[in-house]
Amino acid sequence: MPIHGEVCVAWNTASMEDALRVVIVAGGAAHFKTINSVCEKSGYSVVSCLLARSVKSGSPILPSSAAVIGELLEVIPGGMDLVLPGSAAGLADALPGYRPDVIVACGFPWKFPAAVLRIPELGVLNIHPSLLPKHRGPMPIAWAIRNGDTGFGLTVHRMDEEFDTGEILSSRGGILLDEDPTPERLWGRMDPVIHDLLPDALNKVVAGIPGLPQDAGEASYESSFEPGFYRVDWSNTAVVVHNQVRALRSLGTGPVAQIGDRRIRVLRTRLDPGEGERVECADGPLWIVESTSV
Repeated sequence: MPIHGEVCVAWNTASMEDALRVVIVAGGAAHFKTINSVCEKSGYSVVSCLLARSVKSGSPILPSSAAVIGELLEVIPGGMDLVLPGSAAGLADALPGYRPDVIVACGFPWKFPAAVLRIPELGVLNIHPSLLPKHRGPMPIAWAIRNGDTGFGLTVHRMDEEFDTGEILSSRGGILLDEDPTPERLWGRMDPVIHDLLPDALNKVVAGIPGLPQDAGEASYESSFEPGFYRVDWSNTAVVVHNQVRALRSLGTGPVAQIGDRRIRVLRTRLDPGEGERVECADGPLWIVESTSV
């Protein structure tokens, strides 16, 4: 443990020219603000921010990209570059110019090829919202909710050429999943945990600590939801439908449901009697608390 403190002090007291150079790979403004805050407090120098504008390298630009870019431009420091790569090949060409010592990613949907992983001397770190090796994949919190979990975890791990399989540097479980898991509320729970875990992980990479290999026997991987999951089937149990609504709520949307001659998007439900519209599921009633017309 003393070595971590010694290394941290060495970096924190260094001049900005000698400070650890960090490239942040962010899924949005909230991701950037949190990671940038950790780096500032630790005395590290953030030299650029990178944002994926598509789900996969070289694929069409996401319709939401313009709004996300606008939010990032409101929080990114003046003079710092915002990089919007179109492909992994372009990323491999652009990143060396920033001379990063380490790359820290959160909410980035692409696989980094070996050419990118080799660029920073200390490696690429990823912040994954599950207790790895469980719930590998692009939407771990939503899958945890769908499966009926009451909580989730956070893991900072080294990134390799596969999704979420690299050595674990720091992790913590027991983060509560409440009845209304909006993206904003979830990030509010994740932010303080990242502030605790990320400095520890950065200290370890500076100290040359490789991290703990993941136990493949305990691993689970879940991809994106199947198209049918975005429609409500009232022949399912009330708990299944309730968790379906909560899972999609965590992604900022909701499933479409048919009620008589109305077609609605269900945003919030409750299992106990109370406010809302009562509907019948396979084993009993469910109350729709919030919805929009489709």
